[in-house]
Amino acid sequence: MTPRVLVVNDDPVQLHWISETLRVHGNRVTAFLRSLDAVEFLHGAEPPDLVVADLHMPQLDGWKLCRLLRGEEFPQLADTPILVVSATFSGADAEQVSKSLGANGFLPLPCAADRLLREVGELLGDGRARDLPLLLLAAMADREADGAAPPLVSGELSGYHLEAPSNGETVLDALDRLAPAVVVLVSGPRLEPVVATLESIKDRFDPPVVLVARDPAVAGSLELLRAGADALLPLPLHAGELGELVARARRERALLRVEDVLEARTRELRISERKIRGLMACVPDGILALDRHLRVTEFNSAARLLLPGCELPGFRLGDVVHPEDMEALEEGIGMAVHGTMSGVEVRVPGRRPGSDEACDRILEVRGAPHGAGPGEDVLLLFRDVTEERREAERQRAIERRLEHTQRLESLGVMAGGIAHDFNNLLVAILGYAGLARMNAPPHSDLEEYLWQVETAARRASDLTEQILTFSGAAPVALMSVDLGALVREMTGLLRPALPSRAALVIEGDAAPAPILGDASQLRQVLMNLVMNGAEALEGEGGRVTVRVRAALPGEADSVRTIHGRSDGAESMVCLEVEDEGAGMEAATLDRIFEPFFTTKTDGRGLGLAAMAGIVRAHSGSIAVESSPGEGTRFRVFLPRAMSEQSLGYPEVPLSRYATRTPLARGTVLVVDDEISVRNLASDALRQVGLQTRDAGDGIEALRILEDSPDVSAILLDLSMPGMDGTAFLEALRSRGIRVPVVLSSGYRLQDERVRGAADLFHAFLPKPYGPHDLLRSLRDAGHEAERRRARGIP
Repeated sequence: MTPRVLVVNDDPVQLHWISETLRVHGNRVTAFLRSLDAVEFLHGAEPPDLVVADLHMPQLDGWKLCRLLRGEEFPQLADTPILVVSATFSGADAEQVSKSLGANGFLPLPCAADRLLREVGELLGDGRARDLPLLLLAAMADREADGAAPPLVSGELSGYHLEAPSNGETVLDALDRLAPAVVVLVSGPRLEPVVATLESIKDRFDPPVVLVARDPAVAGSLELLRAGADALLPLPLHAGELGELVARARRERALLRVEDVLEARTRELRISERKIRGLMACVPDGILALDRHLRVTEFNSAARLLLPGCELPGFRLGDVVHPEDMEALEEGIGMAVHGTMSGVEVRVPGRRPGSDEACDRILEVRGAPHGAGPGEDVLLLFRDVTEERREAERQRAIERRLEHTQRLESLGVMAGGIAHDFNNLLVAILGYAGLARMNAPPHSDLEEYLWQVETAARRASDLTEQILTFSGAAPVALMSVDLGALVREMTGLLRPALPSRAALVIEGDAAPAPILGDASQLRQVLMNLVMNGAEALEGEGGRVTVRVRAALPGEADSVRTIHGRSDGAESMVCLEVEDEGAGMEAATLDRIFEPFFTTKTDGRGLGLAAMAGIVRAHSGSIAVESSPGEGTRFRVFLPRAMSEQSLGYPEVPLSRYATRTPLARGTVLVVDDEISVRNLASDALRQVGLQTRDAGDGIEALRILEDSPDVSAILLDLSMPGMDGTAFLEALRSRGIRVPVVLSSGYRLQDERVRGAADLFHAFLPKPYGPHDLLRSLRDAGHEAERRRARGIP
């Protein structure tokens, strides 16, 4: 026959699991979510073979249900086994209380399915409705009672299994052996042994004790109750009366145990609640508990600071969270109700730390379920990540700036190398064009054509100069320059060059603003900025304002975009050029210093790139601010001079004498790794009657000098593979060779590589050069060598 099981549990998940587990294994299950519905069903239904009841339920919990089913209202269920299950209570106390109130088994949840089936099988499979509780009936021996036998129980005692100590066995020994559910102690006339026995029973085991006495109204009755007796009965002992009193004593004892358990649990919950509230108060992040309607039910002090007003009735997150972030937050809360919510960032109004300035704060929100079941309360954790995000953005800006600077530096290195090689090509073009023009018929078309070739080559040389300026390799003759005076001096030249729609305004006081700089290159910087500002005005017209002022401390470090160095901003002078033009977008602003980038249809994209190179060569920095429709402001920061006197580098001892000085005689050694340059120089020198030898590097040149002692002058390239110009000059000095040397290079005179060898050569010839430049440098080298010999300088 299929067992019939009634299951009552207010948790739908537990109810479904228990019911389906029992149903799959051959039981017929009737399930209820409400205990009152189950009680109503049992009133008119056939008694089930088993009742499985949850302990913690609203209205009528499992313990109250056990008492009800074991009472007079349901006599038909007196033998129906009851299994109490609980996900809230566990342990020996909960099990003992459950069995004291009439349950036959207790099972803590969650548990494995096989354990549930085993418990159910034990209650259904042995043919007994339930195990009867053990009742120990013991009589106190009384030698003064004329050996009278212990009184017997009259009538049949139902619902209990009766045991009595064997002959000679004491009450305490039987108590240890049997562990009864209830003890019925029949006392003798003496009070002291009974009190001692009661106290010993309570010390060893604490079952309900019913004391049967000849006269329960004696004066010692109160003392017996104090000693631990739960009830007193007079002799003779009737089974029905005894059973009813024992059942009542067990129920009362069970209720006391329930109260003890609940009180202990209440204390634990209160301690736990205090700990949780203490933790919430210490946590620096905001914590909110929301109900299913997103109303705040709990919060900590940090939440009150992050979410002003959260403690007020009717507060909703939409009152403080930015409207654009609410959709993402509500979606995240929906996920948190049924699981977990990963970090969702929202903006809320706040203030900057340490000030009253209002600003949005960025909060990262995480969430998890908080109620008794899914779909109920949700717990949200708010963490202020404003400074983290701002620091991350600052770090990204620094990385972008560094990447941009590195890219410009790489382009500068590449541009310098290209310009150096291009200068070698221009040497051949200018040189051979010059030689051809020298041999062309005067005033002929050929002479004019060759002049055009030279002119184009010199324009190409100017372009190369701009590239060198961008790379920072252009010559910079640093000296003290009054930047304010330079601006006022340039005003007369700039105003006529500007379009009529542009008004040039010069601001700033007349106080000297001395800086370390090259006046000619600074004029180029000023002209580029002013002309760019005038062109930005387009057809609207407006003002281009130029200011010269002292830079504020730290000003160069606080701007959005900086190119160059900003060390020592407190000792710098600021050249500021501001226009009222259309302004630039961020994407354009990020690229304006890149070479060959331009927004003009006829521009070459080298003006600002060359300007950046000039500023870097002056150890300065550039700051740019612009936005569409707001105009553009350039700020150039340049080091302030220590005094108004010249602080430039000492001039390299070079002389230029009259062209009437006789040319050097003999053989000129031409040392250059570029064969076109060697050929041009040799051809130009032979045109004036000089002999030449050529070498591709310094090692070959030294070999020629050893074999040809008649070399009277050397034309030497600075940059060569193997032994470069500087190493070659050191080798000449170590060998004691005293020959006039003309050093030639695409780098400029003030470059460190040139200045480092200043006392080893006699004249400097920048590339590109023409025949006349070459011959003039040889004359200068000869004169410088004579001057040094006259002074005794090696």
